[in-house]
Amino acid sequence: MATSKSGISLNRALAIFAAALFLAFSSFPCAEEGSLVSDVLFWIGLVPQLMNVAPTENSYPDYQRDRREPVPLDKKQLSLLAADIDAGNKDIDWRAEMYKVWPSQPVVVRHLVQRESEHFPELLEVNTDFLRTALNDTEVSVFTHMTKDKSAISMPYSEYDAKMTNKSEKLYARAIPDTESLDVSSHIDHEWLANVMGVPWARSFTQMLAQGGTLKGRLPLTFVGSNHVWSQVHCDIGSSAFFMLQGRKRWVLFPPSQSRYLYPYGQRRNVAFNAGLNVFAPDTDAHPEFAKARGYEVILNPGDVLFFPSMWWHGVQNLDERTVGVDMAFLNPWGSWTRNSILTACSVLNPLAWKDVVGGLLSGRSVRETFFDGYHKKTSKASAA
Repeated sequence: MATSKSGISLNRALAIFAAALFLAFSSFPCAEEGSLVSDVLFWIGLVPQLMNVAPTENSYPDYQRDRREPVPLDKKQLSLLAADIDAGNKDIDWRAEMYKVWPSQPVVVRHLVQRESEHFPELLEVNTDFLRTALNDTEVSVFTHMTKDKSAISMPYSEYDAKMTNKSEKLYARAIPDTESLDVSSHIDHEWLANVMGVPWARSFTQMLAQGGTLKGRLPLTFVGSNHVWSQVHCDIGSSAFFMLQGRKRWVLFPPSQSRYLYPYGQRRNVAFNAGLNVFAPDTDAHPEFAKARGYEVILNPGDVLFFPSMWWHGVQNLDERTVGVDMAFLNPWGSWTRNSILTACSVLNPLAWKDVVGGLLSGRSVRETFFDGYHKKTSKASAA
């Protein structure tokens, strides 16, 4: 690596220069309580870390070592999501209400699956009983650590179903891809949903990336978990509709403007970005800036749909012993750029990600499958987390 007389590597200097260039010509999220200068310095310091030309300062919170119990956040930090619409009330034009804030802010539409049943036929029947039959001994990816990205193992679904409520093992079947036997796709009108969200082109783009391999263009991702596991707060370039089908989930959401308070770092290849602290049990001594973060929370019940824009930070706690939800994420690079140009650039311009894309295509696998493969451990044996 080339180094200048001052000891600063040439690569790092170029990365800092590139970060400054992005800041000069792009929109980037400013923290309401921070000055412009401190925001600029934050992003200039972060980009070299995300592009692997400077040491990473933030990393995953190790909840196994830090045994903090989940605590409610200060009410001034999390307020209830304001855009909360009851589609069960037939007198309400839920779309008109939704478009008052969408796509700039998240929206929860209660009872939408029931109200628009013609677009979601029998979707609420996708529960753990249905999955037990549809998947049976099909191998699924099961995460064995709640904050380590590369912790997924392959496990027959029947084995996971038997173990999922065992609190001595933290196992979470996150983002189960749709299969021919599962076929959640047939229960969701993709075109109608993408048009409601205003991202029809993003649907086509995402389906193109899901072609090939075993996905064959199927987009739904199913999440099956118990109330002792959760999803770390993260953000990505997908604009999503999340369908709550069984049990309840508590979501926390932070706008892109709060990024600097969440101690961000990149997931593998920057396909997404994680918060460097456990938001549900924060260590405020180690992460004092988090006290400045302001976000929202909402609890989803069966039939509710949460719409949230790309690049919004989100994390999830399961509240019941068995929960099932389905995510429909449409990759939305342009919308992401308008919300957080810097993280979007670090994601879509990552050369190692493009290397994986080419390798996946040459092997006959879809781009989507190739990225999910990167979260797997080398071992195939489950172990208690």
